[in-house]
Amino acid sequence: MRAIVKAGVLWTLGLGVLLAPAVTLALPYKPGKTYCSCGCKTATTTVGLVWELVAHCSLNGHSCKGDGKAGKLETCQKCTAASSTVLGDCQAATRPTVAPPPPTPPIRQAVADLKMELLTLKEDLSRPDLVSLPTPGSLPPAGFCRRNDQGQLLIQVYNQGTTDAEASKTRVIFRTANPADFDTPAVAAGSSTQLTIDIPNACFDASLNCSFQIGVDATSAVSESEETNNNAAGVCGPQFQ
Repeated sequence: MRAIVKAGVLWTLGLGVLLAPAVTLALPYKPGKTYCSCGCKTATTTVGLVWELVAHCSLNGHSCKGDGKAGKLETCQKCTAASSTVLGDCQAATRPTVAPPPPTPPIRQAVADLKMELLTLKEDLSRPDLVSLPTPGSLPPAGFCRRNDQGQLLIQVYNQGTTDAEASKTRVIFRTANPADFDTPAVAAGSSTQLTIDIPNACFDASLNCSFQIGVDATSAVSESEETNNNAAGVCGPQFQ
């Protein structure tokens, strides 16, 4: 709803905001000109440096690519080109060699902020999001105890995002057992896949309860719109075979 209201404000102002991708400069540089170096922060790593136009230095969060995944610009520093092929000392270039631009008018700054938030929202909504589903109508942790007639645990991995998720790993940790990763095939947006896993007998305690943890995308192979909903805790009662 917040994004819709902000989009309406942009439309009312009649301002066409172009969500253009970051522009990477190619050699040669122009001596005496100021450039900007930024790290490209993805969900899993920071790739640096990414050379940008000076205008992009003020756009913290500008879209970029790192390790083939979408990322955001962070920790930008201005540097002056010493020659046509070499930039100046980035660590020493703490101040621009040219006069600073005049302050941005409040309305223009507000529009720039809205543009960046809309860009971030657009990127987030264009990613997969893997979760483990409990049995419909149930509550965790017992809701995650899906079993077949052989007493095997059934894990439903669902992609609630808007784009397809590539193949990944699902990690299951049974009580008293070491973590085990299971191959999970690619999952199309809005669909799910089911994993069948043997429950070790040693998992059941004196009360005949077996507790376990489920972690989808355990190795962060998928760039998701939400990374905090991957884990779930489950428990199964007595197992009859």
